[in-house]
Amino acid sequence: MSKKQQTLSSFFGVSPPTKKRQLEPESEKRFFLEKWLKDVPWLEANDERTEMWCKICRSNPHLADKTGAFYKGSKNFNHPLFDKHEKSKEHTNVVQAIANKHASQEEMSSRPLARWRDKLNEEQRQALFNIFLLAFHKAKHARPMSSYSEDIQLLKRLGVNVGGAYHSREGGTRIMQSIAHAISGDLRAKLQSAEFWGLLFDGSEDITKTEQEIVYIVSVSSNGEFTSDFIGLIELGADRTTQAITDRLVRLFQDTGLDDWTTKLVAVCTDGAAVNVGMYNGIVPKLR
Repeated sequence: MSKKQQTLSSFFGVSPPTKKRQLEPESEKRFFLEKWLKDVPWLEANDERTEMWCKICRSNPHLADKTGAFYKGSKNFNHPLFDKHEKSKEHTNVVQAIANKHASQEEMSSRPLARWRDKLNEEQRQALFNIFLLAFHKAKHARPMSSYSEDIQLLKRLGVNVGGAYHSREGGTRIMQSIAHAISGDLRAKLQSAEFWGLLFDGSEDITKTEQEIVYIVSVSSNGEFTSDFIGLIELGADRTTQAITDRLVRLFQDTGLDDWTTKLVAVCTDGAAVNVGMYNGIVPKLR
């Protein structure tokens, strides 16, 4: 408005004309859609349909991202970021842990080797015991399975009863897998029943000079005795950052069935390298 218009307006005591503001249209409010419950299997919502969340993550709080919207409860119905949550690292870790747990509960009796074992006579059982012992020896001492068939023939010449089955390399591998399944099942049950445990890990090398981290867990039995158990090796590979090693440790916990490791891990013992115990970016602080 010009200066002349302002003077005339003040003289006659009227307000100067103003342009009418054009009101912006309000954004359309969206509501919860029932079809989301069918399209997204992990989605859950309250009865009023004012909030939604991931039921898988909420059922595993020790693994889930407790700060995430789909753990605390999301009210964002305009942009429900289902795909982003489903692909998130925390959600996929929970899904993998559940899958590992279900796999560990598979009964050995459903496997062909176990059904065959139940039909054996005493002589056949002794033969099975001998070839199991051979497979266990090769696994424990990191010997290649390529010589398994030749070892069977050597045992035959020495008069050892080895029966007539599982003499191939593939047969020996199946036996080794069955032994590993039985041992890991017992270890899993033992550690899951423990109230708390400690972690030991250190650098190691295999016979090919591949750098690894060897991992043990120390737990307390019901009668107060301390026991240490080997739970696995972590190959370092090209990515040897603290975050990469920490992620591999967590994955090893999950593969062993220790989904509640965040509540039971009370101590960590390792050497004083910065990658392990660095105050801000070490593995130990990242496990807290």
